[in-house]
Amino acid sequence: MTNLVEAIGFSLMSLADFEDGELALRVLRRLKKTPTELQPLKFGIHEPLDQRINCSDLEPVLSVWPNSTANAREKGEPREAILLLEGSSGVGYMINWHKSKTPSFSAVDGHAPLGLLKNKRGILGEFFDLFKDLAVAVDAVYGDIRNMSLKGWDLPFDLVRRLPDVPWVSIYGPPYVSMFGRERILSAPFLKIEEIGSSHLWLQASESVFDSVAEETRAAIREHLGAEAFMSKGRWRYSDGKAPAFDFSRVLLP
Repeated sequence: MTNLVEAIGFSLMSLADFEDGELALRVLRRLKKTPTELQPLKFGIHEPLDQRINCSDLEPVLSVWPNSTANAREKGEPREAILLLEGSSGVGYMINWHKSKTPSFSAVDGHAPLGLLKNKRGILGEFFDLFKDLAVAVDAVYGDIRNMSLKGWDLPFDLVRRLPDVPWVSIYGPPYVSMFGRERILSAPFLKIEEIGSSHLWLQASESVFDSVAEETRAAIREHLGAEAFMSKGRWRYSDGKAPAFDFSRVLLP
């Protein structure tokens, strides 16, 4: 059953090495550059969060992600980390990764209340800019923005088989640009296409994030890029499909 939330959320899936302290620092610094309403103020590994973030000293946050795994790295053991971040206005972020002998994607997720994004001038654009910058910072293979108040927003991902159904905005990283071909993506019937950095594409399916994407729009995009590469119509369990040959080398143990 779909869990409806009065918020706009984003997800970014990455195959970068999330044990890299410089990557972690880039993400945390970008989060702290957002307007006050979007800034995380507290952090921890489970709720309720009770540790305050000090902008001039991010070491306590970095001790959760990623530096707490030093002993496990030395022993070559499986390791993982989860970092929760929370702001004063109902904004939240989560970084989640693990490294083992089983291929997996690392994730950066975020959400902000619908009321804040609708009513505070300029905040919606700042939220989108944050999403774009984080996609480049973690070299996302895929990302999307979803209205969490609409049915079906929380269908699971299974990128090794197929993309999820077409959301309001998706970001394709290098694996998908290579698989589909840049020119084919640029000619797809998205409402808006924008280049993000040097290797990512912002693909906007419809006008407003506050409204559902029409099924005919989703169908046209799936048909153009290849229906076998997408989940569709609420279905998410597939035994086959089309997906990139992902490089899991930075998230796998030897």
